[in-house]
Amino acid sequence: MKKVLALVILMLAVAAGGVYLWLRADLPCYTKTISVKGLSGPVSIERNRFAVPTITAQNRPDLFFAWGYVNAQDRLFQMEFIRRVGQGRISEFAGEEGLSKNIFIRAVGFAEYARDSVQLMDLQIKSLCQRFVDGINHYLDTEGPNLYMRLLGFKKEKWEIADSALIAMMLNWSLAYNMKHEILYHRIIEKIGPEKAGKLMNFIPPGTPTIFDDRVVVSFRDEKLSARLRDLDWLLGCRSASNGWTIGPGKTIHGGAILCSDMQVHQSKLPNDFYIIRVKAGDLDLTGAQVAGIPFIASGYNRHMAWGLTNQGADMVDLFKESIDWGRRTYRHNGEDHPLGKKKVILNIKGKDPVEKPCFTAAASPC
Repeated sequence: MKKVLALVILMLAVAAGGVYLWLRADLPCYTKTISVKGLSGPVSIERNRFAVPTITAQNRPDLFFAWGYVNAQDRLFQMEFIRRVGQGRISEFAGEEGLSKNIFIRAVGFAEYARDSVQLMDLQIKSLCQRFVDGINHYLDTEGPNLYMRLLGFKKEKWEIADSALIAMMLNWSLAYNMKHEILYHRIIEKIGPEKAGKLMNFIPPGTPTIFDDRVVVSFRDEKLSARLRDLDWLLGCRSASNGWTIGPGKTIHGGAILCSDMQVHQSKLPNDFYIIRVKAGDLDLTGAQVAGIPFIASGYNRHMAWGLTNQGADMVDLFKESIDWGRRTYRHNGEDHPLGKKKVILNIKGKDPVEKPCFTAAASPC
């Protein structure tokens, strides 16, 4: 009996060791030297004991290439996950339960707006962003999909500038926390009237133009919309707030100012939205927190100043009731009827055949 027990323990230890080594084999290597076509000079990537990278390059195009490479090295799965959510492809890895979220995201049209935003970029910024995604693609091509991507069935797909813009849009959307509160507000108005509701919520400074009224309360009596919002859950924004504070030079021992920027974004998750990094090229020397997948220091400092940001407490989302004649396939705008646009959307589902859904939109909507 003791021999059998010892054999079982040995087998479990070997299995655990094998799993450990298998997982360790997928960790990025921080000590190798690589040769990349297109770089005009040497680039160094040094990491401290917490693996926070410092990138030093001779020029900005090389810096942004290495920046993209490092982001992919540490956060590729996170970046891939967010861009596929933003593209309305949740059902590809989550199965049929992701379909309703896909339809909502496709209807809002985040991916289309992201592509359109690239066309509006300053050419110099666009050029640097291209070098950033070149760095992501180089890592993806040379290292391939990482373990998490393989487990969820993510295939290798080339990155574009629009994908970084899409991550920014999804982050901004996650900050629009009050969409699900709009129904509650209108129900309060319906119950106690607009005057008392305005005093209760105390959101609107006197004389501020607003659409705050009860004309659309009837739209929210139906539980269908409430159920829809519950179904979308985390896609409808955050549940917490940010904060920040400063101390002037006269209040500190060292005689300098102190800035604290506490960007919680939304409920805690791992990995965090933010990624600490230092980037150096010529007179550019920045340290701070970026959002993984976006080559921009959202909160940090350089040789001259420090900056931070906070967000919450603002009414960023409003709901409107559309007048649609489904029989005639028209919508009402400014007292006139206009034809709805229509296209078919194919949604892939993990483990099942794709489904085709019709999408009706107003002329300006991307679907």
